[in-house]
Amino acid sequence: MLDTSIDAHFKIYNDGKVDYCYETMFHKYESLLQISLAKTWSNVGDSYIAFNICGEGVLPMVNITKPVCQNDSYCLTFLQLLVGEVQELAFQLKNVSAVSSMITMELFDPDGSFWVVPLSPELKLAITDELIAVKNTNPSSTVLPDAEPALPEKGSTFTLQANETADFAVYFAPLANKMFSASIRFDVWGNFFDNPLLMLMGEGCDSDLVIKVQNDMYADETQDSNCWKQPKRFNFLDLGQCHVNQTYKNTITMINKSPTVARFELAQNDLINFSPQVAHVKEFSRKDVAVIFYCETPIAITQARIECKVEFWDDRKK
Repeated sequence: MLDTSIDAHFKIYNDGKVDYCYETMFHKYESLLQISLAKTWSNVGDSYIAFNICGEGVLPMVNITKPVCQNDSYCLTFLQLLVGEVQELAFQLKNVSAVSSMITMELFDPDGSFWVVPLSPELKLAITDELIAVKNTNPSSTVLPDAEPALPEKGSTFTLQANETADFAVYFAPLANKMFSASIRFDVWGNFFDNPLLMLMGEGCDSDLVIKVQNDMYADETQDSNCWKQPKRFNFLDLGQCHVNQTYKNTITMINKSPTVARFELAQNDLINFSPQVAHVKEFSRKDVAVIFYCETPIAITQARIECKVEFWDDRKK
């Protein structure tokens, strides 16, 4: 109980402070603060002022709002890339609690093929020497924004206010011809139950002669598919729904990464024709090939394999 006094005949305001500490989470608290006026004169009766104090104990909590959750997991699935190429995908964090949340974000990447860059300017994260070294040695990594700091390998800590969001970009640059996987863990301070995990998946390909598809299906980078779906391959052509007795055209690109001239021959079939079917590709160059699809009867084609022969033949062949 706290006793204080106010001099008579004067309007004096005294400020009071109530400190509280919630013992348990997700529990509502209510209390009554009563201020009584002691009886000092015979003509003044007892009186008091009462205040209701209520509150609720909550924990800081964050959610991954992009990409969407699939099968109780969050995953960014990158396209199949050639060694030296770089792709960017984004994810978003949101503080869904009524209090500020302090988050530690850690990137676990054993192969060093992924980088995380904050897109929100208010997030101050220190850049790492590992990212600088990769920028100087990999000419294809110049798409990485130099002005933005990157996520340190040992993790970075930042704070999100209530209902605040933070956007990040993840870059994938394969270093070898294999599958790559990594993860980003988010530890929320003061909440041992909230540790979201974001999986990263990608695949690299390294070959002297590469077939790369140029269509909208390949460029689609939405993350609404199955979380554990394999990366979309650049040599996969999806024609979609086609009408019968109507010609559909698309384009594939033959990329020669070797220091010698490459010669290729694409196999023909009754439904798909290539123009040109037989051609040369100069060293460190590329050539576009038209794909023509025509069907007279309804048919469903799934995972049809078309061979591309790379062999030596007489250069005088027309």
